[in-house]
Formats: sequence, C-alpha cells, structure tokens
Amino acid sequence: MISVFTTIFACHTSKQFIPYQRTGEVVFVEQPVVGTIVLRSNAYAADISTGIFYAEKNALENLFFKGIPGSPQKTPMIPDEEKAVYSHRAFFKRFFNSGEYRKYILESITADKKKNSSGVMLAQEITLDLDALRKMLKRENIIRKFGY
Repeated sequence: MISVFTTIFACHTSKQFIPYQRTGEVVFVEQPVVGTIVLRSNAYAADISTGIFYAEKNALENLFFKGIPGSPQKTPMIPDEEKAVYSHRAFFKRFFNSGEYRKYILESITADKKKNSSGVMLAQEITLDLDALRKMLKRENIIRKFGY
C-alpha cells in the first residue's frame, strides 16, 4: 500500500521531461526593417523557460535549414543541413547550448501560452537580425562569402 501511495505521489510531483523537436510551426509575421525578420514559433515543453528556448531554437533552425515561406528569407540560409551539421557539429552545439544564439535575437515575446498538467504550449514572436546571422555564418565558414 505504501509503495502505491509513493508511486502516485511521485507521478504528481515530478516534472515530465519533454524533449526538443524541430517542427514546421514557424511563420513569417513581418519585416519591420530590412535585414531583420519577425517570426512566430510554437513549442511544447515542460516549463515556460524551456518552451521559450525550444521556440527560439525552432525558429533559428527553420531559418537556417528550411527557409520561411512567404518571407524575405524563403530559401534556407544554409543549403545543405546534413553536411553543415556534420562538418560544424561543435559550432551548432556551442551556438545553442551556450546561449550564443541570443546575440542575434533583437526581441522575443511570448504571444500566447497554455499550461496543462504535463507542460506548456507557447507561441513566441522572435525578431531576428538576419544580416548579423549571415555575417556570423560566413565568419564561421558555414556558408560561403558571396562571389567565392
């Protein structure tokens, strides 16, 4: 009986881990200034801070590897995802895990959030500096400089 009570209590007090998963749930909102872009990215996570990270990472990965339909950046910034991730594994790990990616976010606002017993679903509006991202990718030799 005690083990049943302990199991039930543990299930209600422990936080469930929800792993990151890139989705296509990233849409173009606007381009307030040339060289910037505002995207709305959805994410599902165990808590709000993790959800914000997942949404921001989702937006950047879609921008890098897929492009954003209907936006000024409809083609991917990095044309060959598999090659780039394989060749620059340390860069991508550092870029996201150290928080370096935040340097290229001009603004990140939670536009909508819904909590339930297993986590939070949120929509994040993220303003990115496209020009600075492109320069950084060139500097890191992930994409080629124009004309090379």
